[in-house]
Amino acid sequence: MVEDRLFRQPQQHSELPPKKKKLLFNDNMNYSFQPQWRQWNYFPCQLPTMPTCGRCGNKHLYKVCYSLARSCYKCKKIGHYARMCKTSDKPKLELNALNSKQKSNRQIQRDKKRMDTYIQNKKTCRELPFSNLKDANFGKYLDVTCVIKTELKNVKQKYKDNQIDQQNRVNELQSQLEKLVNEIIQARQIITKFIDQTSDLKQENEKLSITVDQNKESEAETNQILEELIKKNSELSEELEEYKEFEEENTMFDSDGEETYFITNKDVDKMLEEQSDTHLKLVSKLEDENRTLKSKMEHLTSVQCANSTIEKQETRLNTETRMSPMDIVDKLIQNQNKKHSTKRSSKNSKRKSRVSKNTF
Repeated sequence: MVEDRLFRQPQQHSELPPKKKKLLFNDNMNYSFQPQWRQWNYFPCQLPTMPTCGRCGNKHLYKVCYSLARSCYKCKKIGHYARMCKTSDKPKLELNALNSKQKSNRQIQRDKKRMDTYIQNKKTCRELPFSNLKDANFGKYLDVTCVIKTELKNVKQKYKDNQIDQQNRVNELQSQLEKLVNEIIQARQIITKFIDQTSDLKQENEKLSITVDQNKESEAETNQILEELIKKNSELSEELEEYKEFEEENTMFDSDGEETYFITNKDVDKMLEEQSDTHLKLVSKLEDENRTLKSKMEHLTSVQCANSTIEKQETRLNTETRMSPMDIVDKLIQNQNKKHSTKRSSKNSKRKSRVSKNTF
């Protein structure tokens, strides 16, 4: 029942009518104590609040501030006043301002010696198996199981070291293999060039053999011409002898011993002139043919020398073509080694000669 009353009380209060507020005189009138007269150009809505200048701290309408040409008392910079300075009051420490002491050479040497001795002592301690162990771990280390563990660690470390060594060896062998492959490629290139040269030499040899055959044919022709010329020469010599005999027969001697020709025929004179002309022509022809024969003989000797050199090259090529490419590479390497050895021997001989001169 008490609870019902309590709940009913607010309903009774809510049913009461609300109290009327008292109205004051000032609430209904907008009264202001400001003056009621204004100027004709006064518009408060058009004049907003002006911001403060970041250089001088004042409010001004002009764009260029007077502080642009003034210096600050704090930072000694031009363009603002001290009240608007943004630099920190704490001065910056410079390295030169610090009092840094420098050690002498003796002190530096002393410190180095101390560090060397300290490092050596530390190394000897670290080499011990129980250097990094504390008391409890040191007790465990003395057990059999701990000893086995340390041995296993050592074995693993050795295994890793061996693997690293083997990998390094493999890398070295790979580099050597690459070098050998490059050398083989170069040797093959040399062999291909050599084969091309041999083919060119064979073609030249065929051309020279053709020229030799042609020269042999020309030589046979020249021999025939020589035989014919020799025959003509012998015939001319016989005719000269007959002419001399004919002159001896047709000459007579006087009582004084002078020769007297009783044949004074013009026909005989003409015959003699014609024979002399033919003789001179034949002599000139013989000289020309002798010159041509000499030139041809010289050409034949040069061709024979060229044939001999070509035959030697053919024999060398045949021997080298029968060889394998690796044998050719070995020969090239041997030739290079011989060249290096000759150079070294020459250098050593020069050095010995210099030493002997200096001793004398």
